[in-house]
Amino acid sequence: MEAKILTFVRWKFIGRRLRKHRSVRTKRDRLQFSRSVLEEIRSTIGSRPAEQGGVLGGSREDGIVTHFYFDETALSTGGTYSPDVCTINKFLSEEWNPNGIDLLGFVHSHPGLRQPSRGDLEYARKILTAIPELKRLYLPIVITEPDSGCYELIAFAAVRE
Repeated sequence: MEAKILTFVRWKFIGRRLRKHRSVRTKRDRLQFSRSVLEEIRSTIGSRPAEQGGVLGGSREDGIVTHFYFDETALSTGGTYSPDVCTINKFLSEEWNPNGIDLLGFVHSHPGLRQPSRGDLEYARKILTAIPELKRLYLPIVITEPDSGCYELIAFAAVRE
């Protein structure tokens, strides 16, 4: 089943919570990360040159991101991040799925583009087509300042229309 056209929803980072722009404050409208996941993203993706990435996991019931897997075997250039799909799929089937951890999204860094690229949209469409029970795919973008310890996380989600 092909996923319908997607839209990207952007959240604003507020402390450890991300809140959807132009929305009322409801639990459903917040993208939340555990402190440990934010620290893992900071120490991996946030401390390296752009085009690094990883997988976000948790429960689809509450949508809270509680797990992170850094994709250290990805193909990364200065302008592209291509996930190591074989390694990630093996990790998901052997580690997360048996333990009830759901795939919630992917996080990766851009060298300056502050929104998901066309390639990100196509990748999201393929994932949503393959996983029909996934209503939205989190796609936060990290803007890094390598070797400075500073990074910015801009949260987006690909949502079925």
